[in-house]
Amino acid sequence: MYTEVQRRVYSLNYRIKEYEQKIAEIQKRIPLVHGDREVEVLHRLLDGDSMRAIGKRMEIIQ
Repeated sequence: MYTEVQRRVYSLNYRIKEYEQKIAEIQKRIPLVHGDREVEVLHRLLDGDSMRAIGKRMEIIQ
């Protein structure tokens, strides 16, 4: 049981580190975002939407 708890804690910590890295990368690129559509795409990406879903929602693809 201890091993399973350790595995889950490690898995959770790994996911948190991945999210922190993604957020840090986005924060570095925020000055490069211009325009309402780009901001909307960024917000949708942060919400977890896929590129395909964003394209459909914004009527870029069908």
